[in-house]
Formats: sequence, structure tokens, C-alpha cells
Amino acid sequence: MSNKLSTRKDGTNFITSTGPDVCKTPVGSSMVPVPYTSIAFLGSSIRVNNTVRWNGKADFMLNSRTPNSIGTEPGVGKGVAQAGHLGPAAVKVTTGSVFSSGWATAKHKDKAVINMASPGPIEKKR
Repeated sequence: MSNKLSTRKDGTNFITSTGPDVCKTPVGSSMVPVPYTSIAFLGSSIRVNNTVRWNGKADFMLNSRTPNSIGTEPGVGKGVAQAGHLGPAAVKVTTGSVFSSGWATAKHKDKAVINMASPGPIEKKR
């Protein structure tokens, strides 16, 4: 897949962790850090641009979020690095060469954060 493909609100598009998502998990009477792989599908994304479409699907931008992620279900003690559990995902860094409604359009392989504690603030427009 090309790095230049724009991301869109589509259930076949996703954000996945590139390293372990370490969450505190109950093991016996203790909570221990356990590494998981997280994934967030973009089909139910929020804060998308419904006026700009790629292949008929709403544009997923720097300000867009997924409402949740999956893969860390047993880690009910939340994340070690971030206090998220099945939390939202968002693109954090884009190349910033294509904009829609003032926000940079996300593209394949842009840096993202997954399993956040909250959706976070609205990003600044360009």
C-alpha cells in the first residue's frame, strides 16, 4: 500500500500498535503488566470531514478519532504508559501537505496513538 493513500472512515481502514500496548492485567490476586497488540477500526470514527470524501467515504483527519480500540480487553487495570483501556485512537503526526476543512488529512503510515484515556481536545486548524 502506498504511503500517499488518504485515510477515510471505513471499517477496512485501521490504526494498529507497532509495539506492545502494556496494560495492567489481573493474574491471581496481583495486577501485572502484560503486553498486547491494539487495533482501532475507522468505520465508526468521529470528528471526520463529511464534505470531503475519498472513494465515497468521509475524510479521516488530524482531528478525527475512533471511539474505541480492541485487543487489550483483559488489561482492566488500564495502560502502563497511558491510563487507557479500550480507548480511542487518533493520528498525531501527518505530513501536512493535504488539508480538509483546516485539518491535515491523515495518510497511510502516519504516526498515531492508540488506546488513549480520552478522545482529547480538538486539534488546532491550519
